[in-house]
Amino acid sequence: MSYMPDPWHILKMKSDLSNDEIDSMMSDEAWQAIYEWRDMRNERHDPDIRRLRMCFVGFSPELKEKLGDEAFELGFLVDNGLTKKLDFLVCGPTSPASKIKAAEKYGVEILLEHEFHEFKDTGELPIRE
Repeated sequence: MSYMPDPWHILKMKSDLSNDEIDSMMSDEAWQAIYEWRDMRNERHDPDIRRLRMCFVGFSPELKEKLGDEAFELGFLVDNGLTKKLDFLVCGPTSPASKIKAAEKYGVEILLEHEFHEFKDTGELPIRE
């Protein structure tokens, strides 16, 4: 006998939808929401396209998602963590010092939130001395 996962449970664990929104869905609507979320997530992390990679640390989950969406709209791949393949690390007010040190070690460009917005608006990176 195979186990069929409960789509409402998956949505409650993975999505930003409220419990009321999820509970009001029929089974096919819940599965459709899961597939749409999966497709959007896969599109944001498409490994076949070489785009610049950006990661956001030290932000609230809501702000991190908003900034990630803005970066994605600009054509960046948005990573959830720091890797050697990362191009930009955008640091918020609670960024761990260990992440910043690792980014420096990997040669990752470090931006503060206001520098990200300036970069987004002008296409120019801050000058570092």
